[in-house]
Amino acid sequence: MEHQTIAKEIIECVKRLKAQENTLADAARERATMESAYRKLLAIEIMKLKQMEIQASIIKEVAHANITDTVLQRELSDSLFIAKRESIRAIETEISAWQTIAKFYER
Repeated sequence: MEHQTIAKEIIECVKRLKAQENTLADAARERATMESAYRKLLAIEIMKLKQMEIQASIIKEVAHANITDTVLQRELSDSLFIAKRESIRAIETEISAWQTIAKFYER
């Protein structure tokens, strides 16, 4: 394998890494926004249920059931963030592998 090929592969990985870093920031922002919305909506729902004098031991479960769309969006944004973070780690591992190959061929 030639040094030029290795260099091209590393450059392509770095480009992919930079693109993923930008999308990771967006995903982190979305994750934080959804977490905030979820917590606010859950608190409001719990207060409504307390006013309706729902049994205290089941309020949290009922509140979650009443806001399932928000819970789903929160979980999706969390999963997307984790997937993007893992994608970045995979690209970093690939870059490391290419660097190891380059060192091997320098000998």
